[in-house]
Amino acid sequence: MIDQAAPLRLLRQGVAAARTGERRQEIVAVASGKGGVGKSNVALNLAIELAHRGRATCLFDADLGLANAAILAGLTPRRTLGHLLRGEARIDEVIARGPDGLGIISGCMGVAGMADLSADRRRALFASLATFERAVDFLVIDTGAGIAENVVSFLERADRVLVVLTAEPTSMADAFGLIKALSERRRDRRISLVVNRAASIFEARRTAERIIEVALRHLDQSVDWGGFIMEDERVRRAVRERRPFAAFDRASRPARSIALLADRVETGRAMEDEEGGGEGWRGWIE
Repeated sequence: MIDQAAPLRLLRQGVAAARTGERRQEIVAVASGKGGVGKSNVALNLAIELAHRGRATCLFDADLGLANAAILAGLTPRRTLGHLLRGEARIDEVIARGPDGLGIISGCMGVAGMADLSADRRRALFASLATFERAVDFLVIDTGAGIAENVVSFLERADRVLVVLTAEPTSMADAFGLIKALSERRRDRRISLVVNRAASIFEARRTAERIIEVALRHLDQSVDWGGFIMEDERVRRAVRERRPFAAFDRASRPARSIALLADRVETGRAMEDEEGGGEGWRGWIE
């Protein structure tokens, strides 16, 4: 674990590296068509894995009114996004220390006004983030669920959007709705699917292929398969104990699946690019 000043130190080091052209920044937004599919857990553990690899990484909890990334990470931050937007703190002052040196910018919990920011307040927030984005290798944005303007605005800023879904028909339908909303605004955005709580590799692959096919046929929108996480009691236990599995149970099946998702994020490849269409993951997760 690193000291309390580490996130700020990473920020300053990142700014220096960006000025010399030594750093490649990428914004990865993690979204879902509906709540309850494990989106925030995927975002947090992906960010932890990237930080564990030595990547300067920050998780921005953009579920502005019902933020819970800090809760999942076992943190109680002294300052949140609300302090930034009220002018009570700078962006570097709202970065909390997470596992493996991860920086976490926490949103607000139960503040109705934060859930529906005005266009002016969104612009102010984006202006604050603009400088910060150049200071990290990866800015992972945990957006709210659904297709509200706050959500889609953050997705538009991302280099890659990970849409988290399950094999349930309602989750699949809402994921397609999210992809549709995003494609109407930014057709060139890279969209990848992450199938969570899969019962089997076959179910995960079938779920991803259905969405990929429908998006291409009805929206002319390219979507790829980024990865999947199997149903596992260790994930539920990690949530209850506020101990992210990517940091505290690295040998577990969920952590290995997150590591492989991080490989896809780092390399820009998709499951379809792998030999056997992702079947090579079998040895990692069984």
